[in-house]
Amino acid sequence: MTSKNMYIMRGKVIILAGAPKSGKSTLMRSIQEKWQFSGKKVFFLEANVDGEGFWSKYFNGKTSQQQIKKELFSKFMEFMQKYVQYTINLSKLGFDIFVSLGGKPSQENAYFYKSIAHLQPITLLLIPFEGKNEKFIEWVEFMKKLRVGDVIIASAKLYPLRIYTP
Repeated sequence: MTSKNMYIMRGKVIILAGAPKSGKSTLMRSIQEKWQFSGKKVFFLEANVDGEGFWSKYFNGKTSQQQIKKELFSKFMEFMQKYVQYTINLSKLGFDIFVSLGGKPSQENAYFYKSIAHLQPITLLLIPFEGKNEKFIEWVEFMKKLRVGDVIIASAKLYPLRIYTP
């Protein structure tokens, strides 16, 4: 087979986004547990700029998100550029990539979306478990402004994904 005839299948990029405590990290870990030994080419990336998610486990419970951001994210755009490059490279290799973004629409998240727009990401915009719909509305407005990929409104609490096989 010549290089002209070779067809490289790009992996899908699935982004988990939504308000704080909407279940992004929980859903990500559940999917990861289900797929980790499936033999599929899957990669999981947590790009949480706001101190939510896995970053917070490196600090005690009294450390505020502002302190976490100050200590860990002083160079976050440098990290975000690497996350973008990882996502692009892994997609070219055929990996499906799950990316968990932080709970707040931000310039870093906008940069990530704009940088991977050509990969046509699919976003699962998670509805908060209780109340606080204004944060959800912020995400909806953020997504409208970005206009990249498909956005699917979902709920991690209902968690119907476990009945599907990868």
